[in-house]
Amino acid sequence: LDDLTKANIWLVERLQSEADGKKLKILISGESAGGGLAAELCQRLLDESLESDANILLPAAQLLIYPMLDDRTCVNDDLSALPPHILWNNTSNNYAWSSYLGNNCKPGDEALPKYASASRREDLSSLPPAYIICGDLDLFRDECKDYARRLEESGVETEYVEVEGGFHGFMTIGTNEEPVVEAWQSFRDFGEKYLVD
Repeated sequence: LDDLTKANIWLVERLQSEADGKKLKILISGESAGGGLAAELCQRLLDESLESDANILLPAAQLLIYPMLDDRTCVNDDLSALPPHILWNNTSNNYAWSSYLGNNCKPGDEALPKYASASRREDLSSLPPAYIICGDLDLFRDECKDYARRLEESGVETEYVEVEGGFHGFMTIGTNEEPVVEAWQSFRDFGEKYLVD
């Protein structure tokens, strides 16, 4: 996350130097673990903008593709007992979260480092508008749906799209299939709404 924050600062500075006084807008997006990091980055940028005198450009929107948002999913025995999810199951999820969190904590611990798990944040108000897409067969469906609901309840404009028959990774597999084409179109439509004046 530190690397992403630095990369965002570099990108914003570079774009501002080329903007010739025009209003600059950026979107933050990510897929799977990258979607979780995108959500965490938005949270961190919001906090830094509120806590600092620095002029921090907040993303115009966040677009999250079946994001990995909640470490507690991989310690949910009910989900582990289900028939295996396609491409990404709770064994994979546990490995990913354990690798990301490192040796000092583990998935499901009561306390994690700030920004380690986007779903752990209690106050979601003032975050950028959010587009979240997930398939109904994806291990992350419940956590994505819950995060979208909580964002909306916090006053954040949110669009949650659930694709029937969608499994983890479906957006990059079978890209000519109609549900995937429609999913990418809804993704673009939401992003353009916040980029185009």
